Amino acid sequence: MKNVRLELVSGFAGSLVNKVVIGLITFYGGYQVIKGRMTLGSLTAIMMYIGQLIGLQYSFARFFQNIALGLVSCQRVDEILDKRTKIVEAKQAKAVVFRRGQIQFRNVSFGYKQREPILSGINFDIGGGLHIALVGSSGCGKTTILNLILRLYEVWSGEIRIDGHNIKDLRFSSLRGQIGIALQEPFLWNDTIENNIRYAREDAGTREITEIAQLTGVDDFVKDLPGGYNTIIGENACKISEGQKQKIAIARALIKEPKILILDEAMSSMDPQSEEKIIKNIKDNFKDITLIIISHRLSTVMSAELVYFLTKEGNIIVDTAQNFLQRDRDFSRLFSHQGELSLFSE
Repeated sequence: MKNVRLELVSGFAGSLVNKVVIGLITFYGGYQVIKGRMTLGSLTAIMMYIGQLIGLQYSFARFFQNIALGLVSCQRVDEILDKRTKIVEAKQAKAVVFRRGQIQFRNVSFGYKQREPILSGINFDIGGGLHIALVGSSGCGKTTILNLILRLYEVWSGEIRIDGHNIKDLRFSSLRGQIGIALQEPFLWNDTIENNIRYAREDAGTREITEIAQLTGVDDFVKDLPGGYNTIIGENACKISEGQKQKIAIARALIKEPKILILDEAMSSMDPQSEEKIIKNIKDNFKDITLIIISHRLSTVMSAELVYFLTKEGNIIVDTAQNFLQRDRDFSRLFSHQGELSLFSE
């Protein structure tokens, strides 16, 4: 921000000085022409030379400004590279194979700023192979819980266990390698659709990729592309829609055959029919997977076996969506703008 301000101020000051100088020279030169001491042609030539000098001055100023900005950028990159990560893998960290995908939070407290906890002594269990929806108002800590499961942040206190193993005792590769995740705005490479799916598991064969693509709706739009699965999707996947990006991201998460699958608003740009089809396909073909969905769409929440409702007070209440709609006003308010609410609240 300081660099932007400096650039604006220096640019304005330089422009003002140049205009004042040109104005003075024009006034003085015009006076000399009127007095007959200078020809109009000479004044015109002088003004042309001055214009060229000003252009050269701007080029030099920009050159040195770019050097200064480059040095600042290099310094910041060095600071990032030299900064040690706060999450350190334990020296005796082990690799395990999750059999059930059961998740336990025990008295977990965490916040992004000191003395400003988002979660305070929270406790809950997610049974292995269960399909649950994680629900709550914006900013209540839903995505924070997912980040903690992946151990992207360290809890302040308490512990998180998967199949009885404290995640602090696990290798990063072991923990994250068995958890698939798809986000609302996925990052995709400027590469083919097939390679973007394969990125999560390099040894995945074309047949496996096609089968997963059929389950996640990728195959539905790939059929209409001239290059099929070899279609390059462009920088920031600019050649496909948001919903198509999300389908590829879910396929990429599933190709690694995770024990736990996290979908964080991962189907928000799809129509309800596509979303319903994908969830059904996951349930039917990955029966033992623990599925955690964050969604603001009521139909998605209703499809879950259980709903984990994160309250404003930071507690988690577990029940079915039907029971929440009938008994909990705070829960109902989250979906009150959706017309389909009336179908389930009778």
